[in-house]
Amino acid sequence: MTAACVLASGLAYALSMGVAAIWPLAWLAPLPILWLALRVSLRRAAVAAFLAYALGRSGGLPISLAIVPLPLLIASTLLSAAAFAVVVAAARAVALRLDLRLYALAFPLFFAAWEQLAVVPVGAGAELGFSQADLLPLVQVASLAGVVGVGFLVSLAPATIATVLALRERGRPWRAVAAAGFGPIAAALAFGLVRLVEPPAAEPLRVGVAVSDETVGRSRTERADEALPVVDAYAARVAELARRGAQVVVLPEKFVGVTPAYAAAVDERFSQAAASGGVWLVAGLNRVGRLTPRNVAVVFAPDGRRVLEYDKVHLVPGYEDAYVPGRELGMLASAPGPWAVAVCRDLIVPELGRRLARAGAGIVFAPAWDFVADGPLESRVARLRAIEGGFALVRVAQEGIVTVSDPQGRVRLAVPSSSAREVLEVVEVSPGLGATLYARAGDWFGLACIAGSALLLLARWMRSRSAPQVAA
Repeated sequence: MTAACVLASGLAYALSMGVAAIWPLAWLAPLPILWLALRVSLRRAAVAAFLAYALGRSGGLPISLAIVPLPLLIASTLLSAAAFAVVVAAARAVALRLDLRLYALAFPLFFAAWEQLAVVPVGAGAELGFSQADLLPLVQVASLAGVVGVGFLVSLAPATIATVLALRERGRPWRAVAAAGFGPIAAALAFGLVRLVEPPAAEPLRVGVAVSDETVGRSRTERADEALPVVDAYAARVAELARRGAQVVVLPEKFVGVTPAYAAAVDERFSQAAASGGVWLVAGLNRVGRLTPRNVAVVFAPDGRRVLEYDKVHLVPGYEDAYVPGRELGMLASAPGPWAVAVCRDLIVPELGRRLARAGAGIVFAPAWDFVADGPLESRVARLRAIEGGFALVRVAQEGIVTVSDPQGRVRLAVPSSSAREVLEVVEVSPGLGATLYARAGDWFGLACIAGSALLLLARWMRSRSAPQVAA
């Protein structure tokens, strides 16, 4: 029985949170372990939870192995599995020491508190809620409570089912628990459906995206004879997209190395391309050949003026340690709308998305560069961050997924950059209003879950000092 529960739970987590991202399985993944935990000893329940979650992490191995050093990957897997075991054990203790009916609340509360304390700060997009990116009515709750709130609801459903099953076995009333558990989920879905039928907040913008994986090897070049042909090729793509009616053209992150020796020539080519096409141009450049390199997004106005050079704020640990991080937001004050610029990981870490939304960003243009295997995950994460902030997203990734989505997360374009020699597309997307409740209030829900978890554990401790264990 234990082995079957471990296998079922582990495989469901692996297929829902990993590369496959089969979102319905996330709703079922913890159920076998939660059902088992009330029927076996604490030690057996904790071991089963540990093994199940460790197995569940295998779904992300193709992504993790491409990014994370093996020792760190092993350590993070063991720590995550241990944390999940503690979450299950704590929920079990609440059920047995306080009230079995609280099992339905304790598990999602502890799970969300763990994510808020240990997963969110890492900024790797490992939260459970990201698995639900394609369930649009549900993920609208991210605009209120963040992605941790989405994960809470996904965990609430199996915890409610496990509690109802245990109550029925014991001949105890269960309908009130079922209503209390599934009520918030129904309310969240209703909120999401209403949000999805809201009219656009602004007129649509025609955005052009251009990327080619064939020249990624030139990202670190310091030779003009290698860099300028890449620049010329992208300038020609800008001209083509302008002919197709694009108002803004976005190019990928660090698609070419630029040294001080030929930086002026690069700027001149892109300035001419923007002016000739009458478009706003966002180009991700790798400023090298200096003591401290910089990862920047340079913006040219339709008259050819360079109006912004934005430095990436959230650099990738281990890969961009030599780079200078930015400090300022990439708001385009001279643009005709509330537009902003970010670069790749800036939209994986929740902090910058909230800042952009509070500054009024209705659409964010994000040059990006993924690691091939993680492309679908990074696309999902960025879409959820945009829902959290209430802005549209244009994320142009080389070796990843070129993604355009509206403020509700509806995909307007999702094309692998490797699908052709080059990706050249023009798509319409409406900017949002920005400044959602989550953007203004921050991680209020996750912090509330931490506080609620502390209260439950305190109540359980006080009961253990004053009374024998209650019958489950």
